[in-house]
Amino acid sequence: MSVDPDGPGATSGVLQGDIILRWNGEPVPSVNSLVRTLDHHSIGQSVSLGIRRAGADVEAALTIATRPRG
Repeated sequence: MSVDPDGPGATSGVLQGDIILRWNGEPVPSVNSLVRTLDHHSIGQSVSLGIRRAGADVEAALTIATRPRG
């Protein structure tokens, strides 16, 4: 998947190739389960991400926002 350069992921330091393992400390079993958590009610919420990047585990904080129009 890609990271929109104008989106909240890029603003929070998420990079293309990162694998999201945890969402607010909870395991992310699949992309579909993650996408289901993102709806209009989640906009503005801050979450912590557990990410695997190039074999290392890193943490990132993200504030959910609307997708940039493109």
